[in-house]
Amino acid sequence: MSGWQETGGRAYSELRVSNDHLADPAALEAAWRRDGYLFFRSVLDADEISSVRRLIEAELLEQGIMVPAEGGAGVAWSGKPMEGFDDAYMHSLPQRYFPQLLETPTTTAFLEAVFGEPVRLWGASGSTLRHIMPNDPLHVSPPHQDRVYIRHTDLFRTLWLPLAPVPPEAGPLAVAEASHLSGLRDHEEQEAFSYVLPGRRQLGVALRDIPERWCSAEYQPGDALVFSSELLHWGRPNSTRNQVRLSLDARVQPLSAPRSWQTETSLEELRGFRADCQALLEERGVVGKEFERMITGGWSNGHQCCRLTVADRCCQQT
Repeated sequence: MSGWQETGGRAYSELRVSNDHLADPAALEAAWRRDGYLFFRSVLDADEISSVRRLIEAELLEQGIMVPAEGGAGVAWSGKPMEGFDDAYMHSLPQRYFPQLLETPTTTAFLEAVFGEPVRLWGASGSTLRHIMPNDPLHVSPPHQDRVYIRHTDLFRTLWLPLAPVPPEAGPLAVAEASHLSGLRDHEEQEAFSYVLPGRRQLGVALRDIPERWCSAEYQPGDALVFSSELLHWGRPNSTRNQVRLSLDARVQPLSAPRSWQTETSLEELRGFRADCQALLEERGVVGKEFERMITGGWSNGHQCCRLTVADRCCQQT
């Protein structure tokens, strides 16, 4: 793969493609256990994905985040920084458009083949539109494991879908192959900030502390990457001049698995809940890293999304 950047002196390898295993459950399971991920080329309807992407791009044009590209072919980043976005509006897009991608017969059949049984997609809080801006290191997702935020269950998997072509320079998702085999790593606050929960520093693991092989791909609409809740992964920096990397990630679990409040809660509710708890805990002098430790612990252990429930639990620890 030409132009593939290096991390810590190690070149990125190509993701293993598992299309041939879809009809062979035993081979699919063996690949899952070995690598911690399954990657598929052109397994979903690229036309459906491109249709939804165009709707999202039209919304971003209205917001001034994108402008018509030179020559009239497609759209490009306007140069508007993340801080200039209508944040609530941006995070309402998944609720409006993702059912057209995630609840189609094609996607459902694919996920049931991957899981080997009927599946359940988490609610709006489990689906995120990623709009990775060029040269925006403060919002790059550092290497992390999803389960650091959701510790009460390991039965979910993450589904990642590119909504447009993602060349190496646009910040394609990378995974540390087989890193799930070593369990949950220690995560520390990084310099990057979350744009899902504004103001929160992202948790992560330093690249130098990850010995496993990094793998990635030049993604196309229709491709799908499914990975373990304990697989280390990160969204690499977008070094293009004006391309916004658009992708979707969602949490999926077997239909037979127990539900938690996180599977049912909207992102708007989560954000309001976080703000309420932050105000309550600030009155007790709990701020900064201590607040983040308590609120993440409450969420990750599956406490009910109720401001009093989690705030009271947190306050009992002070």
